[in-house]
Amino acid sequence: MIRHHLIFREKSGHLEENIRVPFNAYVHKIVLSDEPILHDHPWNWGTFIISGGYYEHTPEGTFWRGPGSWRTQTSTDLHWLELKENKPCWTLFWHGRRTRVWGFQTSDGWTDYRSFLQNRLESRT
Repeated sequence: MIRHHLIFREKSGHLEENIRVPFNAYVHKIVLSDEPILHDHPWNWGTFIISGGYYEHTPEGTFWRGPGSWRTQTSTDLHWLELKENKPCWTLFWHGRRTRVWGFQTSDGWTDYRSFLQNRLESRT
């Protein structure tokens, strides 16, 4: 992603600079818990909990992530989120460049998201 800034100088008018920022950031409102299936992401990411919170389920255990907590993860780290009492959670969420396809950890092993969603759709019909 390229950001543009104008830098004014007294004698030379202005100089336009391109500044590369290697991540995206969002204020994110989480309103639903994830399905209880471990998944990963297509990029490295981080989050800071602004308000509310959630339980984060990982292969290492379940952890409460409340206001003021923050963490960073790699694209291959698995988790799923469960809101506390189905109350929304506000976060500042950021991620880097896409490095892979994301997917789900199933009983058959890791499955890319397209195959997982297609299989789920077919099993419901």
